[in-house]
Amino acid sequence: MARALYNGLNERSLRVWLLIFFVALSIPIALLVLRAQAQMKWEVFHQWRVSAEELSARIDDSARRILAIEEERSFGDYSFLVLAGDPGATYLQRSPLSSFPVVSEVPGLIGHFQVDRNGNLSSPIIPEQNTPYEDYGVNSAEYRERIALNERIGRILGSVDTGDPGRRQPAAGSPAGRSVAGQISAYAPEVAAAPAPAEAKSKVQSNVFDRLSESIGGMARQAQPSPEYARVDELELDVSRELDFQKRDKKKGQSLASAPLRKRESRKEQVATFELAEASTAMDMMDKDVATESYDLAIAADDANIVQAPAPATMDPRPMKQSSLGRVRFFDSEIDPFAFAILDAAHLVMFRNVWRDGERFIQGAVVERAGFTEGLVRRAYEGSAIAAMSRLIVAYDGNVIDEAGRAAPQSPTGQSGDLSGELLYRTRLSAPLGGLELLYTVAELPPGPGARYLAWVGLVLALVLCGGCFVIYRYGIGQITLFRQQQDFVSAVSHELKTPLTSIRMYSEILQAGWADEKKKAGYYTFIHDESERLSRLIANVLQLSRMTRGNHSVETRVLKARELLDVARSKISSQIEAAGFELVLDCDDDALDSEMTADADAFTQIMINLVDNAIKFSPEGVTRRIELSCRRERGPAVCFSVRDYGRGIEKDQLRKIFDLFYRPESELTRETVGTGIGLALVHQLTESMGGRTDVRNRDPGAEFRLIFPCAA
Repeated sequence: MARALYNGLNERSLRVWLLIFFVALSIPIALLVLRAQAQMKWEVFHQWRVSAEELSARIDDSARRILAIEEERSFGDYSFLVLAGDPGATYLQRSPLSSFPVVSEVPGLIGHFQVDRNGNLSSPIIPEQNTPYEDYGVNSAEYRERIALNERIGRILGSVDTGDPGRRQPAAGSPAGRSVAGQISAYAPEVAAAPAPAEAKSKVQSNVFDRLSESIGGMARQAQPSPEYARVDELELDVSRELDFQKRDKKKGQSLASAPLRKRESRKEQVATFELAEASTAMDMMDKDVATESYDLAIAADDANIVQAPAPATMDPRPMKQSSLGRVRFFDSEIDPFAFAILDAAHLVMFRNVWRDGERFIQGAVVERAGFTEGLVRRAYEGSAIAAMSRLIVAYDGNVIDEAGRAAPQSPTGQSGDLSGELLYRTRLSAPLGGLELLYTVAELPPGPGARYLAWVGLVLALVLCGGCFVIYRYGIGQITLFRQQQDFVSAVSHELKTPLTSIRMYSEILQAGWADEKKKAGYYTFIHDESERLSRLIANVLQLSRMTRGNHSVETRVLKARELLDVARSKISSQIEAAGFELVLDCDDDALDSEMTADADAFTQIMINLVDNAIKFSPEGVTRRIELSCRRERGPAVCFSVRDYGRGIEKDQLRKIFDLFYRPESELTRETVGTGIGLALVHQLTESMGGRTDVRNRDPGAEFRLIFPCAA
């Protein structure tokens, strides 16, 4: 079977079969690794998507918590002064919204406002009419700042787009910008601006009321996008994986793409308001009875400290210092949930309807877009781990209003990296921020925890496959070569054995038959002896090869002088050289001959016999029939023995192969000369077993084989 295999298999066919074997294994391994890598990417993508979902839920919870605080504010909180206490012991105090500078849980909040059904705009930071603001801890400098903030709120609200594309935002000194200042000029003559024309004031206030009313009614206009941003549908986001997740979640009956909806209903409350009266009518109000829906209250302010006044029946009729009277009235009000809209590229507004005694009021707050997204979204996003691998797009009603995070890296070819730019997660916040949308895109998907393990497994599999195929190829080539060499060796040995045996048999038959005279008998005996020596050398080489194959080629070394080794070897090779008609030339230094070395005399002799036999065999007719045996001392210290012939030499590409087992140079000379191809291989193996090394060099003419042995210490 093996013979048939080796006979039909050569190097080319072996490479073809190994290539088929390599492809047959590498394709499923590659598919397995790619499948595992794709699955790992999917899992990593899903993990980061869950992180984006959790972050969005935290942002949404924060927004709902902040808006819940605003939702709980009563109608009276949007005034500078509010009533506190029981109806029988009621006193005035500043509204929680009257603090300055404005402090609020709402990020980026500029200030609160209120618009009545007539379009009159007010703010809780400005005291009501006839209210001496000094009595409530507000000095003139602060009052001017409050007025400036109130004017800013009025300008922002007054610049709400009316639908006219040619309308421009009013400047600070325009009639619209002065309208709020005109409302409060009567209360602060020393700081108030000139009153605005009634026509301009009416136009601005009507614009604010109408536009906010439309927004609450579901007709909120689309925000004009900032020039540096675009619409979401223009971003060309890759939503393939997001759609896959949505389909999967739909099958599971889940919806991860949108925030949960909650029912938002109007609420009712009883509102108590205090209406200030002019000083001239204060004493008249003292004589009136308390009505069923209202009662009179006198308050006094002394050094900005608010004190409770006596009840109307026991009030001192004498006027008090810096005192004023008013009427407390109770109303049943209905408060709608907050709505949310964008005024322009830089401002947002949150507002609500309040129904009091059949009249509608609009209350709310103006918010800076940048501050709102910074405090609500950016800080939470940039403080999370997902910011290192993604980019967040904040949009409202399809318009991009903010971006944060990393940009997707671009490869040198212009194509983005793996999964870069792909939509990771998309959701909307809860009402009233349902128009606010968060979109997470992948900037660079980090490797999963098993990516390094998978890479190592893939690398190991590739190395094992490539290394295994290489080893199999080398082993197969070696076995094919060895099988061919063995075939050649058997053929050569058969020839080497057959030729001397035939000669010995022929001459022995001649001698046995008595056909040779006395003169020729001596020549026949010598020829039979030489052929038997030749057979002995061949059998010794074959036995030595057998021991080498089994790993039993051991030598018995001892310290000997080079002179002793040469003497033993020369006695063995002299007759061999003379019988072949060659001249032996010895050229040895005395220093080298006296050097001691560790060697086996029998092994050294066999080496010399094989080298001399090789020199005789490969020296063709017509060349100098001389063999030089030399001995030199070298550095190391070492002793170098060399055997040189005057033949044709060895080809350069065959110098490294000459000591291989069963190798014979392919040339005309080789085909004319018999040999087994194991002589030089035995020389190399025996030399190394004694601690030496072999070398061969071309000389002009001939070749020189060198044996280098280290000197004994």
